[in-house]
Amino acid sequence: MVVGAGPAGLSAALAAADAGVRVLVVDRGGKPGGQYLRQSTVRENTPPALIQRAQAHERIRFLLGHEIWRATRDQLEIADVEGRTTRVVRAAAIVLATGAYDRVVPFPGWELPGVVTVGGAQAQLKGLGVKVGQRVLVTGTGPLLLSLAVSLAEAGVEVVAVADPVRSRAWFRHVTTVVRAPRKLLQAAAYRGRLLRHRVPVWAGWEVREITPDRDVMIAKLRCGTKERAEIVDAIAVGHGFTPQVELASALGCALLVDPRDGSPIAQVDADLRTSQAGVFAAGELAGVGGADSAYATGTLAGLAAARHLGRLDESAYQVASKPWRRRAAAARRFADALHKVHGFAPGWSARVSDETVLCRCEGVTFGAVRAAQALGADDPRAVKLLTRAGMGRCQGRLCGLSAADVLGCAPLPYANRPIATPVPMRLLMEEDT
Repeated sequence: MVVGAGPAGLSAALAAADAGVRVLVVDRGGKPGGQYLRQSTVRENTPPALIQRAQAHERIRFLLGHEIWRATRDQLEIADVEGRTTRVVRAAAIVLATGAYDRVVPFPGWELPGVVTVGGAQAQLKGLGVKVGQRVLVTGTGPLLLSLAVSLAEAGVEVVAVADPVRSRAWFRHVTTVVRAPRKLLQAAAYRGRLLRHRVPVWAGWEVREITPDRDVMIAKLRCGTKERAEIVDAIAVGHGFTPQVELASALGCALLVDPRDGSPIAQVDADLRTSQAGVFAAGELAGVGGADSAYATGTLAGLAAARHLGRLDESAYQVASKPWRRRAAAARRFADALHKVHGFAPGWSARVSDETVLCRCEGVTFGAVRAAQALGADDPRAVKLLTRAGMGRCQGRLCGLSAADVLGCAPLPYANRPIATPVPMRLLMEEDT
């Protein structure tokens, strides 16, 4: 079984199926592709080649519109996204390619209506054809800001600017890595060229310090050193990278660790993408955020390793088939490491955030409340939950967990331990007892 139909999951499914394994791919989306290869649900278009190959493969079957809500190594409980039906599936081998969700770095006003994540804005536009606003500021840090700004501008949105506090010269320390990845450099140049055609400026060195509501619009206050400016917008898309989705890995008993590059929880894997649980493999962002190139490479490696585990590939055939993908994975890792160094966050970043800023949007808990709990002796996420309710809302710490952990100076791993991996109706739990 492969969990996730993004680039990593599809690559894993194809690699295993080509080796003779029958594969079931489970994904909550209505169409395969994940975030990176997201297909529109409101209009027909030609799917990318990877999706076409997977859909046409005789050994690959898709279960779309479903998600795993509870799991053990013996069985996986799957429900449709509406929570109407549930089923139990057992798998001889599992490849987890669960991807990641947007990392949230709070600042005053981030919780206001009209402030969305870059991933959310892109998903609405690509999947549903919905524009998050007519006058939009794209801010945060990282290359995905350029991608979203181009998509919005080409959809007719007035993009005020792309504001990123990181300047291009920060990449000078990683020239060797950039030279080794010319396609990335060309891609960035192409995005800049398209933004130029749409007259969208890129404000390097600027970051949003505060957002305040003003009737039907918002005022974004930005700063660059001692300079300040304000922009009136009706939506703001904010992106600070991604956090791996580790809930299922944790539920299956896979060992987790903290990624030293960005402090996110990730699955512990060996060179063959094996987790600590026999027969369970992790690919893509779950093994460390690395982007699409890493997802393709690690997905293929995990699929080949799963086929070897099931006896469909002998050791010699596995080594030959996996060798080029190991090189690709290593190259993708080098670039991802540089990206984290340029656009990442050092531990202790939360010390700069004011007490009045909301940390947990679900429960309305501020940074000040968490610091007060810490002063009372709360030194781990569980204690903070009990004293402040931070992390007890619908997101269960997915959005606020990293922030709370940074305030406490501890690892965010406890937020990954969720017996129920995704929200489901109480009826499903009640039916378990009858």
